[in-house]
Amino acid sequence: MAAVKAYFAALDPYIRGLMVQAKYRYRTSSWFKERWILLGIDKAEEMFEDEVMYWFRKAKKEPLQIRAMIFWDTMVMGREPTPYD
Repeated sequence: MAAVKAYFAALDPYIRGLMVQAKYRYRTSSWFKERWILLGIDKAEEMFEDEVMYWFRKAKKEPLQIRAMIFWDTMVMGREPTPYD
């Protein structure tokens, strides 16, 4: 169990980078835009929390170049996570 915790602790910056990418993908999606128009910005942003795993999986399936940039920036360079297009 300690090894698993250490593994995820080591990857924490990369995982946070993927979450930033997931939030970016949600905010640029047609789902978000439709919800914003129908329900308002606050409700549209709250709905991300209900679907976070879906968007996180989409971020994990980004092209290799984007995932590599997230990994490089967060794990190697120690930068704060930023979304990529």
